[in-house]
Amino acid sequence: MEVIRRNKKTDTSSRLMKRAFMSMVLLIGLIVTILIGSYTYELIAAKREAKNYPPLGQLVDADGYNLHILQQGSGSPTILFEGGSGAPSTYWKEIASSLPPNVTVVTYDRAGYNWSDKHVTKRTGENIVTELHTALQNSDINGPYILVGHSIGGMYTRLFAEKYEAEVVGMLLLDARSEHFSDRTNKILENAGVDPQQFGSPPTNLLKFLKASGLLRIFKEPLLGDYYETERELNEAINVTLTSKYYEAIQDETLEEQGLEQALKKTSMGNIPLTVISKGKDADLTVFGLSKEEGNLFEEIWYDEQKKLSNLSTDSKFLIAKNSGHEIAKDELELVVHEIKD
Repeated sequence: MEVIRRNKKTDTSSRLMKRAFMSMVLLIGLIVTILIGSYTYELIAAKREAKNYPPLGQLVDADGYNLHILQQGSGSPTILFEGGSGAPSTYWKEIASSLPPNVTVVTYDRAGYNWSDKHVTKRTGENIVTELHTALQNSDINGPYILVGHSIGGMYTRLFAEKYEAEVVGMLLLDARSEHFSDRTNKILENAGVDPQQFGSPPTNLLKFLKASGLLRIFKEPLLGDYYETERELNEAINVTLTSKYYEAIQDETLEEQGLEQALKKTSMGNIPLTVISKGKDADLTVFGLSKEEGNLFEEIWYDEQKKLSNLSTDSKFLIAKNSGHEIAKDELELVVHEIKD
């Protein structure tokens, strides 16, 4: 009878491979189970907690879907605020509450932001300002308007003024983006290996995953605690602001920036009173992948474009908020309120 001898080394190796495979399967199964649990937790928690943060204003039809508009005070003129990328209506709450009650103060959420519905049209500048004007008319909020725009919101306010010139009597631009800025800085970013469309922002897909998986809610304090002053503001962000429709809106607005820039390159404000306020403190752009020299050049171009914005009107002034970074409305609220009242 033939005796078959087993190779002990082969048997041991085979057993180890099987154990490793089973361990991997168990680990993957555990991860999937945890993710399913966290996704389920987020769905339930988001639906439950959102009821604690109802809209502050009214949901108004903007030709097929609703925009959230908050009106405070009454009287003329109407002060209309337009936030930067990712800034919801609540961004302006301190300034809005600092203005006198004998004027109409309007803050709103662009489509996809906070309490506004998800957008159904492309996020072109034309669509954004048309939707806003439609919602204002449907709310019986009429001009004359004084427009206040921050960052890319300054570009939307300028397009609004171009389209509805007869209704606009003044504009305040807060460290607003220029339509020529990308033309002058994209090469700097590309040479540094930085995607111009992602510059200064974490990846949208990562943020959507953190939100949908519940990880943003579970680890809200270490991830977001430094960005919000109170527990309520933090919870409002988790339950109202940081949603999938919000991230999609930001992403789609970014995709349409080039068209927005092109739409503004031949515009002028005539003699509409214009105040341009530029930040006085440079940002440290090395944290976004630029060298110190590249960052300095980037900031010089930003400042140069700020000064040029004041040339858009024959009735303009240019100010520097010496104690402010990009968030002038937060850093020097009194200055902004003074210029709106002036």
